[in-house]
Amino acid sequence: IEYRVSKVHPKKTIDVGQFRLDPEGKTKATAVQYARSETFLTEVLETVCLEMKNYSEFQEGDRKVYRRYQNRPEQKGPLNLKDFGWSVDSQDNLRLACDHISAELSDDIVEFYMEEEDKNTRAHDKFCPKFCKHQEPKKKKPAKKDKPDL
Repeated sequence: IEYRVSKVHPKKTIDVGQFRLDPEGKTKATAVQYARSETFLTEVLETVCLEMKNYSEFQEGDRKVYRRYQNRPEQKGPLNLKDFGWSVDSQDNLRLACDHISAELSDDIVEFYMEEEDKNTRAHDKFCPKFCKHQEPKKKKPAKKDKPDL
């Protein structure tokens, strides 16, 4: 979703709101950024799970993660396929999980991206703690050592 949102020209807008005339002959339509519009985000959600065919399972230490194993059109150079474990079953499971998540949380996802403006933070860092049941355990920071009194 983040990738598709980033590919829309930032100046592209869409008119949203009420298009009926009020008693004064004016409409209440406003222009919003197309990439953050409900229309665009709903279209993206309808097709995002088809992209799961480009992801597969990788082994990172003792846990399995899913990463993209095919370059996007603008990406050049080789991908890092170390610890790569391609299987149709893992892709099918990922697709089913994606379909389930997008069906269950579609309204929350659309609303989140409509409101999200911070381009420097990956959306899942903010979205998952708020809506997801399964979260990675937070890494504990090492305890600060007390400075000796001088």
